[in-house]
Amino acid sequence: MTIEELLAVRLVREFEDLADDERLEPSGSVPTPDWRVTTADGRVADVEVVWATSEAERKIESQFFVEESDETGLRRRRSRRQWPDCRLSLVWDVRVYDRAPGSNRRTARELVDALIAVLVDVEAAGGASREMVEAARERLIDPQEHYERYGRRSGGRETSTPCADSDDFMLQWGRDTGYWYPQQLVDCFEAPPRRVHVLRVSEPEVPGSGMVRTSAASLSPVFGEYEHMLSTVQRHIDKKTAKRQTRVWRVGGGLVTAEGR
Repeated sequence: MTIEELLAVRLVREFEDLADDERLEPSGSVPTPDWRVTTADGRVADVEVVWATSEAERKIESQFFVEESDETGLRRRRSRRQWPDCRLSLVWDVRVYDRAPGSNRRTARELVDALIAVLVDVEAAGGASREMVEAARERLIDPQEHYERYGRRSGGRETSTPCADSDDFMLQWGRDTGYWYPQQLVDCFEAPPRRVHVLRVSEPEVPGSGMVRTSAASLSPVFGEYEHMLSTVQRHIDKKTAKRQTRVWRVGGGLVTAEGR
C-alpha cells in the first residue's frame, strides 16, 4: 500500500462521513479499485487512486534522490543520493536542474561520471573550499556558453560555429575544446541540457570517503490551482475505466469523483 493510497482515504473522510472503508486486493489477474467505502447513510462507492504527477519528473527525482516512505506520518522523506568515488577526498553537494525531464535520454550515472572527473581535477589543483567551488562552477557550464567561448576560435585558429550535422564531429569537438560532458553538446539539439550547480564542498565525516551527493529540481513548474490537473487526472481515469477497474467516473466542479453503487 502506498502513501498516496492511505492519504486518499483520509481525504475522502474530510468530505464524507464514512462508516467503513475496506482495502480491496485483486483476485488473480482481475484488477480491482483500491478501496471500497461505505458512507454513514449507507451509500457504497469504490475509490481508485490515480497518480497524476509527471512521471518524467518523478523519474529524474528518483535518479538523484533517495526516497523513503513514512507510513506512520503519511509522508515521503527524500535525501541526497550518494555517489562514492575513491578518487575524491571531499564531499561535493550538487543540484541538477532539468527543464525537460521527459526528453533527456542520458542516465544519471553518465552525468555523474563526467561530473566526478571534473571534481577530481579541481581537488588536484587545490585551494580553499570557496575557490574549489568556483573552479568547479567555471568548468560545469552549459553547451551554449561553451559555444560562445570556443565556437569561433579553437586551438588558436578561427573556426566555424559547430553544428548538429554530425554527432561524431560534435563529440570530438567537445573533447578537443575540453568540454566537461561532450555528449551533452549533441543532446542539446534535441532537448534543453541539464544544468549542474555545485552548492558546497566539505570534509567527509570519515577520512577517505569522498563522494558526490546529488539532489534534483525540475525547471518546468506549473502555476495556478487545481484546474491544470483535471485533464491529466481524467486521462488516467479513462485508462482505469477501460480496464474495468472502476464503474463510472466524472470530473466536475474541480473535484474528481466516483459514482457510488
